[in-house]
Amino acid sequence: MKLRLDKHDIDWREVEGEVIALRRSTAAYLGVNHSGTLLWRALQAGADEARLAEVLVEHYGIAGDTARADVCSFVEQLRSQGLIQTA
Repeated sequence: MKLRLDKHDIDWREVEGEVIALRRSTAAYLGVNHSGTLLWRALQAGADEARLAEVLVEHYGIAGDTARADVCSFVEQLRSQGLIQTA
C-alpha cells in the first residue's frame, strides 16, 4: 500500500537538508533529520514501505533488515501523529 503525507493538514519546508513540518489542525511541529528527509521526499511522491526501505539502502548502504526496521519506526511515528494516509 502506498503512503501519502496528509497534504491538507501539513505545511512543511526543507531547511538545511532537514524537514520542518507543522500540522495545522493541532499546531504541532515536527522536525525530521537527514535520513527522515529522504523518506519524507519519497512519501511526498506516494511511496510504500518497501520503497522507503530501498531509499535508505540505496543512500546509506545499510542492511535491508535495518532499513525496514527504521522505516517501520518512522512510519509509525508519522501515523501516530496523523501525518500520513494510506493511498
